[in-house]
Formats: sequence, structure tokens, C-alpha cells
Amino acid sequence: MILVLDIGNSSAKAGLWDGQRMVYSGRIAGQSDVEALVAKASRMDRAGAVSVVPGQNDAWTRRVHAATGCHLEFFTAHSRLPFAMHYETPDTLGADRIAAAAGAWLSPMRTPGRAALVIDAGTALNMELVRTDGAYVGGIIAPGPELMRRALSAGTAQLPLIPLVDPAGVTGASTEKALQSGVMNGFMAMTRGLMAGLLEEAGVAGSEVYVAATGGWAAWLADRMDGIDEVRPDLVLEGVVALVEHGMDT
Repeated sequence: MILVLDIGNSSAKAGLWDGQRMVYSGRIAGQSDVEALVAKASRMDRAGAVSVVPGQNDAWTRRVHAATGCHLEFFTAHSRLPFAMHYETPDTLGADRIAAAAGAWLSPMRTPGRAALVIDAGTALNMELVRTDGAYVGGIIAPGPELMRRALSAGTAQLPLIPLVDPAGVTGASTEKALQSGVMNGFMAMTRGLMAGLLEEAGVAGSEVYVAATGGWAAWLADRMDGIDEVRPDLVLEGVVALVEHGMDT
């Protein structure tokens, strides 16, 4: 069994991989949560993590070692990766973005010769592209619906903080509906346009790319736009598994 962690600013997500599938994934906070998670496994062989909060890494290393006896391996842009790193500033590249790209690139759904594109649709909209030649070239960071609605309210005197609900069409017949249309339809149009621009710039046709979507808005997007092959809620954790197993192959 492999224990994997995605350590974020406000919480950490953990998963248990049995060699074939993610048998558990969920949010964890501290030592007792790690111990409860480990109790679900008959044995623990490896542990891997990505973190965007380096100051917490030592604490998580101690927690995991105390609960499992395993060394917690952290992956960064300087780790052994399954693709070539062509990002101009790798030291600024979030480890969660690397894991998501690895999860898509090593997915059994991606047939050889196809590129891999990640659409991570959460608070922010992140995209990661690994070209057909196996080069990670970067991608896009843009605001998601939550940031868009807060910016509109905070940056103006009279616009309210709207609920994020699916607009019934494009034309908003009230201020609230107009805002909802602008945010939600704008988010979808932005995603479509940025995805098309990335692939065009890389010289990748739509039939030559495997597209995996993750994040809280992934299913919403997949229902409304073409080109998404799979919605994978645990893509970052699955990417950490892929990085652990890729390292084991050396």
C-alpha cells in the first residue's frame, strides 16, 4: 500500500493506493487522522507527497514516520519526473501542478503519441500541458468562479456577492443573473479559449491530446464543453502515486 499526500495552504488531502486503485481519499489534519488512515491498510510500503507549504513538510514527515515507519518522499520540479521539464522557472512551479501533470501523462487512458492536458478547475483555473514529445511546457493560471465573483463584488461599489449557480442562458435579466452569467459563462468560455490556445501553440490537434479535468468545477465543465476525456477528482494524489512508482522503476 502507498500513502500519498497533497499538502495545501489550508488543509491536506490523503489517499491510500493498493496498487490498482485509490481505495480511500479524504481531508486530514494531524497525527490522529494519519493514524486512523493508516489503520485502514494491512501494510504500508511507501509514502509520497507534494506540498505547497514547505514550512509544514517536517511536521508531516514526523507524523507519517510515526504512524507508518515510512520515510515521506516529497516531489518537486527537481525530482526524477516521467517527462522533460521545460518550465523556465521550475523553482516557482507548484508541486501539485507537477503531480497533476504526471497523473495525466502516465494515465492508462493516454495512449502513446498523445499529449496530456490537465484542467484543474477550482478556486483558480490551472492548466498543465505535456506535449507529445514528453516535454512539460507549463500552462495557465487564471481565476476560477469563486475568485471572479469576489473580485467583482470587492472591486465595485454596487455589485453584490452573488451565489454561484448555473445561469439559465446567457442574457441576465437582473443584476444578479447578469453577474452569474458573466462569471459562469465567462469561466466556461475562458476555459475553452485557453485550452484551444494552448493546444494550437503547441501544434497539438484535439485528437492528439488526452484531457483530464479535476477540481471542484471539473464535472460542471465536462457537462458543458467538448474535449474533456475524463473527470478525475483524485488526479493530484494519483499523480503522486505515479511519481512514487516511477521512482521505484529506477
